[in-house]
Amino acid sequence: MSSAILNLSPEQREALFNATGMPLRRLGIDVSSGVARAIDRHCTRCLLAEDLPGVQIGPTGLCSDCVEFEVESAQGFYAPERLLEVVSTYRGAGTPDSVLAFSGGKDSALALWLAVNELKLKPVAVLVDNGFIPDAVKENGRALCARFGVDLVIETIDIRRAARESLQSTDGKIPCTSCIGGVFAAMAKTCRARNLRLILSGHRFPPLAYPVSAFTKRNEDNAFMCASPLLSRRMSESEQLALIRAAGWHSVAIAGNTSNCKLIGVVEQHLYDVYGYNPHIFEVSKEIRAGFYDRRVGFRKVERPRIAPEHLHWVQSRMEDKLADAREAADTPRGPDASDVLPR
Repeated sequence: MSSAILNLSPEQREALFNATGMPLRRLGIDVSSGVARAIDRHCTRCLLAEDLPGVQIGPTGLCSDCVEFEVESAQGFYAPERLLEVVSTYRGAGTPDSVLAFSGGKDSALALWLAVNELKLKPVAVLVDNGFIPDAVKENGRALCARFGVDLVIETIDIRRAARESLQSTDGKIPCTSCIGGVFAAMAKTCRARNLRLILSGHRFPPLAYPVSAFTKRNEDNAFMCASPLLSRRMSESEQLALIRAAGWHSVAIAGNTSNCKLIGVVEQHLYDVYGYNPHIFEVSKEIRAGFYDRRVGFRKVERPRIAPEHLHWVQSRMEDKLADAREAADTPRGPDASDVLPR
């Protein structure tokens, strides 16, 4: 019996998932009979399947990550008491007493609400503009922070080179890695300047708390601890959106699995076309297993984004390296990289 592999189109994947609940990207076809069958096992809880790198499905039908999360949850790794312990240990004595990594998106908006209303913290919010944050997001962020009586500081980083390399490559580079490193460097800078140690962020997946040095790769940042009130609180995404909208947060329509950065959807579309899946499928699966939404909602989050021409043009215009263009026009020797000389 001869067989062939059929790589499913985005439309075929959606139809298969809607009919069977299987998040598969390919099927095996019996050439003689035309009968299709699944050749990859998939996790029965999240969206991971065995054709993805590093994914292993166990005898219970769960992937190894889901099994590990179950064990850690049973051991209290994400319990509210653990968050309170971290906050108590690292919060400062004055005002502000903490730093909020505030992206302007929905998750950091909830982190702000929880920090002020439930944890009774007095944070300073820091929004890091990577060059791809729309003005509307920043304006909404200013208004929301003002409602809570929280000062908002905007820092800037330059990730244009990483963005260009990602969109021009086929090796899976994601500019988010460069961006996250810059974000946490800004948080560490704020902590150091204000003699603070506690950072809150809107991440919704493990670990619940970690030293900022995990991302900055600087030993001197070991003293700064970042914690996730969302992972401890486990509010469903629908509950979260209702709460923060009532508090004054306004969504900005942005393609992709994001509520604050216009680069993300463009990168997702490119890497989907290169690899056949959305790179955020791993992140979304973490949020599914943590209970923020179900697999059906998660599946929609990792579909191939549809990027409007004006959206793509906006992103491409932001990737122009004007400093490099000026150097070439002046025919001068190349100095420091643009990321070293742009304001941070």
